Amino acid sequence: MENPSLSLSSFLNISMKPGRMLPGCCLMIYERAKVRFWASFLNQQLFEDMGRVITSDGEAQEKATKDLFEKLTILEEGMKDFFPGGTPSINGENMGLLDILMYALFGPYKAHEEVLGMKMIDPERNSLLFSWVMALTELPVVKESTPPHEKLVALVQFIRQNALQSCVA
Repeated sequence: MENPSLSLSSFLNISMKPGRMLPGCCLMIYERAKVRFWASFLNQQLFEDMGRVITSDGEAQEKATKDLFEKLTILEEGMKDFFPGGTPSINGENMGLLDILMYALFGPYKAHEEVLGMKMIDPERNSLLFSWVMALTELPVVKESTPPHEKLVALVQFIRQNALQSCVA
């Protein structure tokens, strides 16, 4: 019996002559792989950097902020494949994995700004990402499930204060 991954590899080598498009099934696999890559990037890179920005002070916070902004630029470039028109179009009934991760990370951007005194996601610096978050904010399911701004501010303050106090102790 032939190895399935070798069969797929052979099929792709034969069918992928210059100028040919991926077959439908392979295109779907490729699109899913891109989503998994960016979901991993958001989860492993941006969540970590955002956490360091919130829970640090001084030089450590400056470095974390710089790292976060660099990765946001990378994400902005990568998302241009998903939003070729430059404007996110979101199916209100079916939020995707990237939509959920993006909103979980940057949905409370106003609370982050209020507590930290800096813009995390800026419409001028990251216009695509900012418009994506704004589009997500307008979805009925998001509006219904997002806690009030005051509670988000209190949560971010609580996390920040506890982290800074544990560093001092």
